[in-house]
Amino acid sequence: MAGAAKHIPERSSGDSVAHRMYVEGDRLVVEFEGLEVVEAIKRRLEFSLEHIASVSTEPHGWWEGLRVGGTGLPGVIKEGRYVVDGKRVFFAMRHPDRCVTVEFKDEPYDAIVVEVDDKEAVARELARYVRARPGPRGPVSGQGAQIA
Repeated sequence: MAGAAKHIPERSSGDSVAHRMYVEGDRLVVEFEGLEVVEAIKRRLEFSLEHIASVSTEPHGWWEGLRVGGTGLPGVIKEGRYVVDGKRVFFAMRHPDRCVTVEFKDEPYDAIVVEVDDKEAVARELARYVRARPGPRGPVSGQGAQIA
């Protein structure tokens, strides 16, 4: 699914989190702007769409994982690199119930947890790339249910 950048629904500009998530060619891109660059200690993350193993909308907890780089203030912000159950996870989260989790194989991070405006729409959009790929695929779920 190569071509121009494909917009994925993202956070509204009325919130203090300033990041964009989109598909560009065969890559999933998350870009950080403003103060979030400092909080996350990253400006941009890129992942191969072919390396997406699963997509979920299950919420994550504030106390989950060990922060190894970034900003964490329980109940307020969770930005940057964490180790969760031995896996490398990147968080961009202020509201756990508004996050989509993308798990990868063969990438520097095992998963990313990114807050978006419409987590179900983002999960459906990313699921299209997982389903379009031949061979075995990981689960794509929304609140524990399969996304059609």
